[in-house]
Amino acid sequence: MYGYWGELLIESYIENLYESVKKAGPTPTLKSHLAALHKTPTTATVRNKVEANAMMKDFTEYHSLIKINGEQKIISKQFHKYDK
Repeated sequence: MYGYWGELLIESYIENLYESVKKAGPTPTLKSHLAALHKTPTTATVRNKVEANAMMKDFTEYHSLIKINGEQKIISKQFHKYDK
């Protein structure tokens, strides 16, 4: 998982994404705009424009997914946080 938080480059394991979502729980303010950029029977690339996440931040994210045991799993993430 890689991305920019302002000028700071963040590098982290994808498992940290799962843990962050688990800790944040439901986020009633969140708005998400998904677009499948490309899809095959076993892979996908998705753009997610996020408004007002759990920390009230806006992002654009790109997720790479692969089908494992019949389920699509995010295996990588790139992101950019926007300053307001």
